[in-house]
Amino acid sequence: MGGRLFAPQIADLLQRSLLSLAFASFANNLPVTWGLRPRLYSSACFAGFCAKPTRPSELTGMTRQQISKDVKDFVTGYIRSVFHLEVLLLLHGAREKWWVPTEVSQQLGIEIETANTQLLWLTEMGLLRQRDKEHVSFIYNPKTEELKLIIDRLAKAYSEQRVAVFSLILKRPDDRMQRFAEAFKVTRST
Repeated sequence: MGGRLFAPQIADLLQRSLLSLAFASFANNLPVTWGLRPRLYSSACFAGFCAKPTRPSELTGMTRQQISKDVKDFVTGYIRSVFHLEVLLLLHGAREKWWVPTEVSQQLGIEIETANTQLLWLTEMGLLRQRDKEHVSFIYNPKTEELKLIIDRLAKAYSEQRVAVFSLILKRPDDRMQRFAEAFKVTRST
């Protein structure tokens, strides 16, 4: 055996090196505020070849944009949970459609009662319009043009920086653990 490596040993070394590289890349991209990044991993090596982990922005040429103050203020003032955000953006994405709670529930993979609660809350906040008390349905209809523009920017920010938008919701002082659990449920089911 000596200094020669056999195929199973090479495969094992390669697998461990790839896992190490994947973890290093993952660890470097964690937000420091999560408290899960004790140090930066500078590289992962295999057989003398080292690779520096890359960030997604390095691969795409995109830089992380700051979320605008008006979007942050909107999230702070109007969005109490990840459910509110997901329901609002679902209706925002289909602006001309009237939605019933059952459809929202199916689209987002949440309970019908939860969908109904979120729809009613967003209606009270002036972001949706409700039709027919007997066969209730909702449509995206913010009360001002300014709100429409802010929600457009929120949708764009959410598509590009989902974790950053989630963190705005989770920063709220009340019921942090509940909102964290909601974020996990929503992202797992999508």
